[in-house]
Amino acid sequence: MLFRVLSFALMLCHVALGASHVRAQGLKFDSAGVPIHYEVLGTGTPVLLIHGVAINGRGNWSMGDIIDRLAKTNQVIVMDVRGHGRSGKPHDTEDYGLEMVQDVVRLLDHLKIEKAHVVGYSMGGLITMKLATENPKRMLSACVCAAGWLRPDQEEAPEFIAAVAESLEDGKGLLPLLERLHPGDDPATKAQIFATNTFLKSANDPKALAAVFRSFPKLAITKEKLVNCQLPVQFIVGTDDPAPTSLSQLKEVAPANFKIVEIKGADHMSTIATPQFYKSLSSFVQANNPNN
Repeated sequence: MLFRVLSFALMLCHVALGASHVRAQGLKFDSAGVPIHYEVLGTGTPVLLIHGVAINGRGNWSMGDIIDRLAKTNQVIVMDVRGHGRSGKPHDTEDYGLEMVQDVVRLLDHLKIEKAHVVGYSMGGLITMKLATENPKRMLSACVCAAGWLRPDQEEAPEFIAAVAESLEDGKGLLPLLERLHPGDDPATKAQIFATNTFLKSANDPKALAAVFRSFPKLAITKEKLVNCQLPVQFIVGTDDPAPTSLSQLKEVAPANFKIVEIKGADHMSTIATPQFYKSLSSFVQANNPNN
């Protein structure tokens, strides 16, 4: 129960940081007609951070001081995924999916960066893993956090995706997602879900988020592409996180260049704030820097 309370507090902190930062000065570029907001901090080997759904880059990666800590030794690029933060928010499903992956490539092109470490959290993890299988030549490594392997044949995925999208379109927010992340009938849990959902509804464009969710099947990866990925890949997940998809199947087929780090007792939102998270992330980035 304590971890559940903590994780909801962290979620609200994530969004509050993102909402306050939305007024801060940043940079933008045109990505196939959609403006993408980003920040660049520090110097060194580039690390590009991709956030989770319903928040933005600054809100997600400020937790655990990930941005500032990485920027001491690396050039850190923090982007707002289309549909989020200060980036454009089209309402057509076709404007998401693989377009979110291409935004990463276009941002690297815009910054004249040949290769970068790419780190993604939750939705960002799905984008990162798709990029790793589709365009690995632009990456030094892939770190997938609070996410697993989204398979094309995932039976429960279409029904769940549709439920979240319809809830957003009906003005009910992200209730199906929040209830999945924090199951249980405890009154305190229900109250936390209600408060978080209210906050997230006010901070997002529901039609854009619905389109984002409906595009998730385009981020699925076949077994063949997964096992043939030669890039250094690390997964960081909490043992109490119900979100990572097909983690057990991933363990069965993961090639030798894949590393899976499990953080005991951490859930979907609290994983990023644990000491083990930054330690695992920074050591993985350092080990795969081009000069090593």
